[in-house]
Amino acid sequence: MWIGFVPSNTDLLEECRPFTKMIPLLLKEMVPERKSLQQFRISRLKNVPQNEEPGDCGVSALKYIECKAIGCGFEGLSDQCILAMRIKLAAEIYDEVSGL
Repeated sequence: MWIGFVPSNTDLLEECRPFTKMIPLLLKEMVPERKSLQQFRISRLKNVPQNEEPGDCGVSALKYIECKAIGCGFEGLSDQCILAMRIKLAAEIYDEVSGL
């Protein structure tokens, strides 16, 4: 979960506490034998790029996930380059679905 707008770790823990209890219960209903009711642990990464521009959070989140998936850093990820990334992503999606 990416929560960049919560200023302190104490606030983050308080905001996420309902999810730490709810998610294990949902998992127990879906896969009862494999999951417990144990509350999730919350951790907050440091030095994660923050998205300040409204409307760009989806592209920022996708690029963040992509960086994590391929094991690269976040050095090039900033509000200044999100518009270009949005256009590139739209072009890639168009190329993929244009033949359907």
